[in-house]
Amino acid sequence: MKKKLRLYCGLLAVVLVAAIVCNNFGLYVPTYNEGEELFFGELPKDYEYSEIKENDTLTYPKKREGFNVKVYPWYRMCDNRYLLCKVGGQTCRVDIREISLQMPWNRMVHFKPYIVSVVTRIPIWLLFAWLLVIVFQVLRSVKRSEVFVARIAKKLEWAGILLVVIQLLSFARTCIVAHTCEQYIKIMNHDIYWKLGDVTYFVIGLALMILSQIILMGKELQEEQELTI
Repeated sequence: MKKKLRLYCGLLAVVLVAAIVCNNFGLYVPTYNEGEELFFGELPKDYEYSEIKENDTLTYPKKREGFNVKVYPWYRMCDNRYLLCKVGGQTCRVDIREISLQMPWNRMVHFKPYIVSVVTRIPIWLLFAWLLVIVFQVLRSVKRSEVFVARIAKKLEWAGILLVVIQLLSFARTCIVAHTCEQYIKIMNHDIYWKLGDVTYFVIGLALMILSQIILMGKELQEEQELTI
């Protein structure tokens, strides 16, 4: 029990230090080529739909789904042309850090980065459902005044383990989706970018695991006192 408590406290300390060190740390996926140039143009015909009202045909854009991708501009553009704007009479370089790729639903469902993004969310959703069941079980036990018991402590420990696993799966999902985006999304003078700095689930999960061990130690001390009396 004490070994577990020391282990969980040590892991929490490591995670907090890593979070501080990696707060501004990001990973870049080089595209190895200039990519596709951004341009102004008309949308394809399947991006629109038409309605006939009072013998007049009205055209509207279809509802679009968005796929967000973090990008990082090259420090030096390959053609020495930059995106600029005027602010207060001063010329400024404009850096795009995130883009939203918009397309109709019928196209988005065949877009591989979007498919990978959705599929890799499924195990995380399942673990969240499992976590929700544990939370309801703990709340039910609390209503019955069964707080300081081994069963509740075990459930808290499992909840913490699930949160840690969810965090690890989230990191893996980020890497997989970013790698897929690197293969299919080529934007001129920009690299795919992602960040692994959020460790919220790690911290909450380890805190629950530490709390579970404290509850078990308290229960053990209570039993020893009862035997002494």
